[in-house]
Amino acid sequence: MRGKITYIVNLERVTCSCRLWGLSGIPCAHAACAIYNKKEDSEKYLAKWYSKEMYMRTYEYAFQPINEPDL
Repeated sequence: MRGKITYIVNLERVTCSCRLWGLSGIPCAHAACAIYNKKEDSEKYLAKWYSKEMYMRTYEYAFQPINEPDL
């Protein structure tokens, strides 16, 4: 019989011992459970590059309208 695997989540340091959270910037299942149990706002724990503000800053100048009636 295999042993039980446990993971350590640290919400203050935004880490989980499975390392998925640190690699992706999105809370892993273990972190999501910890966030839910503490009744915290899950968006607080997303990496900043997933925020609406960063999205808007990224594409701010990328799409400029074209004034061509034939398009």
